[in-house]
Amino acid sequence: MKPYLAIALLALSAASHAQVGPNLLRNPGGELYRNLTIDPGQPTKPGSGTADFDYWVSDGTVPQPGINDYVDWPVNAGPPPEERGVKYFIGGPRDTNGKNWFTTQTQTLAAEVSLVDTGLLGFRQSGWLGGFATQNDRASYTAFFLAADGQTVLGTTVIGPVTNLDRGNRPGTELLFREATGLIPVGTRFVRHRLDFIWENGFHNGCADLLGFQLLTPGVRVAPDTFTVRLGRVARGTEWSLAEPDGDALRLCKFVVPNATTPPINVEFDGWTSLANPGALRFRTLTRTTSSGAFSGTVELWDWILGRWDPADAATGTLGPAYRQIEAIGTGALSRYVQDRTGSVRARLRVRTTGVVASQAWCADVDQAVWFAAP
Repeated sequence: MKPYLAIALLALSAASHAQVGPNLLRNPGGELYRNLTIDPGQPTKPGSGTADFDYWVSDGTVPQPGINDYVDWPVNAGPPPEERGVKYFIGGPRDTNGKNWFTTQTQTLAAEVSLVDTGLLGFRQSGWLGGFATQNDRASYTAFFLAADGQTVLGTTVIGPVTNLDRGNRPGTELLFREATGLIPVGTRFVRHRLDFIWENGFHNGCADLLGFQLLTPGVRVAPDTFTVRLGRVARGTEWSLAEPDGDALRLCKFVVPNATTPPINVEFDGWTSLANPGALRFRTLTRTTSSGAFSGTVELWDWILGRWDPADAATGTLGPAYRQIEAIGTGALSRYVQDRTGSVRARLRVRTTGVVASQAWCADVDQAVWFAAP
């Protein structure tokens, strides 16, 4: 069996037994708190007001984060009673009105480093988010994937906010479920979770409950079965060269093109996956040029439904003599990137000059071109 195909098949077999891990967020619904301060304007609501939440660090914009009790402030829609606790997060009482604020917690992925750096570790981010009636006070939950320095952001995922229009302007408080899935960026060592409350008018009624962040393992890695060079010529390498970043690169040399806007290297990659409707999908290339100068590479995904290269998820990056990663990350309905019945996936890489280059006889080395997907 070809080594690149073996890699894809092993990953696909493992994906059919993907496991959802426990919720890694601590105090995901605000049940653990200290220093409860009752809103003096609501003396009949003894379980609500403001409080300091364990494990969460407020940005300091408001004196204390808001807390509501389901008995004090019932909801017309929200988490099932058997799943929720007795409290939920809220923008807050009168002293928070007119202010946008957020609270965070950060966790390490030290125990998952080896999985993270395969690019196959998936995640599921979820939460119940909402507000009150026609007011557009709202909340959103963002996950920031951070490098080893704890500062460099390698990627973000946001769920929410749920607006008054999303809630249909219905009377009373409603929390609606939102979720997102994806693959954790290679190099991630920390995840910072940020819960934002955005004020619009009146009492600060943006609210949230039962936030979740779970790991999904394993994901799927698919290497190309074939490639087609539309412009350029193959100087060395085969499809076997594309699965691993091992120095065995596919070298493509430039083609004479009629104008400066046409990329002189254009190569398409074809593979297949058993995930007909993936929760996350991205295509990554590791590419360099044989000459110094001003180069760029563009990676695109093929939309099988519309029969075109999708411009929305295209990714462009600068290239040079050192290998650079360019990654197109799918958004929206990802099933459009997987052909119905066959499971085929297609992507392309185009390389062009964007300025002065040291040599006109240049080539591009592609050391890896693979899809990553998660259920």
